[in-house]
Amino acid sequence: LSAKYVNGLHSTGDSYVAFCAALGVPRTPPPFTADLIMDWMSDYCKEGYTARSLAGRLSSLRRFARSLRAPFPDQRSLDWLDVVDQRKALLKIDPTDPNRATVVSVAWLRTVAAHLNLATIADLYNPRCPPWALQMYARAVVCHCCMMRGVERRDGMRMDDITIVTPGFAVLHVADRYSSKKLKMVPGRRCVVPFVAEMGISSPGHVLLAYLRRLRTGCSGDALLFPRINRDGTISELEAETDADFIRKFKIYLSLAGMDQVRLAKVSNHSFRAGGATDW
Repeated sequence: LSAKYVNGLHSTGDSYVAFCAALGVPRTPPPFTADLIMDWMSDYCKEGYTARSLAGRLSSLRRFARSLRAPFPDQRSLDWLDVVDQRKALLKIDPTDPNRATVVSVAWLRTVAAHLNLATIADLYNPRCPPWALQMYARAVVCHCCMMRGVERRDGMRMDDITIVTPGFAVLHVADRYSSKKLKMVPGRRCVVPFVAEMGISSPGHVLLAYLRRLRTGCSGDALLFPRINRDGTISELEAETDADFIRKFKIYLSLAGMDQVRLAKVSNHSFRAGGATDW
């Protein structure tokens, strides 16, 4: 056996044994249950190690358990699927992941607004502001404010998702998942969209209201909030503007606003969620 393999096996085993001992599990050999393995993985990442190395660590842990003749979750079992899901979740929040989405902040929203010739709230109501541009900008600002991934629903958000509109704020119902499993874990939430005059053209409530007044007045509750808008201004009421099309159009204006190609390549739906969380 290579020294690298032996050292990796022992370092993983030592780490797991030390973790079990810290929890008051003194048995020899220690138990290799799914719950304990998942707790060990979380602790491993909390100590500052990258989640990207967990796949190799789990393989070493399995070999370590085999060397001790100890039971280990079968790779076809539901317990092992839980372990795999935990590893995927830790990968998604790994702060050392170089492929994380570029943050789209309020500053970028304002720069994009300038390239759309939007300097004041009044410009949003100007007929010279094309409907597709108003929708793109309004969607970006709302997604940023509510920390949404693009639109949060595969079939598009609806007008009924705007539950309250007052002179000071609106309330938007977001994050209803298309997966029943995810909906059970993360139920829909209600987000405040404030009217902040000091923010000018990037005030979430003012931008949303301008969009609703110009393009969605008279729509029923089950109508799409962001339907497809063609360049000639016609609206396809039965067809939602997809996340991919929205991001593609917005990236064009981020490029015009001066974003470099490295960061531009990592702009995704998560960029508005990250930007909103950062700015809030």
